[in-house]
Amino acid sequence: MAEHRQARVLANLSDESRGALLALELEGHPDLVLKGGRYIIVHTGLENAEGKIVKRAYSLFAVKPGTQKFFLAAAPVAAGVASHYLGSLQEGDRLTFTGPWGRFHWPAEAREKKVVAAAFGSGITGILGYLASVPADCAVDLYWYKDEQGLLPAAMVRECLSEAHAMHERSLSDDPLRDLQNAGPEQRFVAAGEGHRIERCLNFLRAKGLIEDQLQSEIFYRSQDLSDAKADRG
Repeated sequence: MAEHRQARVLANLSDESRGALLALELEGHPDLVLKGGRYIIVHTGLENAEGKIVKRAYSLFAVKPGTQKFFLAAAPVAAGVASHYLGSLQEGDRLTFTGPWGRFHWPAEAREKKVVAAAFGSGITGILGYLASVPADCAVDLYWYKDEQGLLPAAMVRECLSEAHAMHERSLSDDPLRDLQNAGPEQRFVAAGEGHRIERCLNFLRAKGLIEDQLQSEIFYRSQDLSDAKADRG
């Protein structure tokens, strides 16, 4: 059984309309190294309508180097047990979780000098975690497809990016293939968010000559009963 860990809430920086934006600090595990591109399973301790304890996966992002401080974000979901739970947490509260897990990061064997990153909705958290692992001499074009408000403040997203990273804000209704017209086999493509949007991009890029080793993705989806946002990291 995976070890249960705890993190202390340093602040809940969002409002109810945006969901939860938690600044957290790991407690009791000084040797555990946190980094972007991974996720944790939050244990709410609350039951859903079927009497099952609600657990949800959330990406780590904006991990502070040399510390055990990190951020989590959860989109507001009307009947979402986990998103409401996270949104209710305040400074000093404890969050129980297992992990971190996942391998959504820059591969050691990668040699590309240009990355095109696509974040669909809440997938921005996974993409920010990934970009933290990209070499400093690698140029990045980040396309963020979001609703009017967005899960995160745009200023916070920019703070997570380096000078070599360019951010382009888009609407979720925009066609991402327009932004991929100039993509070529010398680039790496990464995406996070809804699976059907990502698969469309991947098929387009395969036709343009990118091979599977140059394509990385992390799919976010909602559980069947729409009880909350969830992520599947394959």
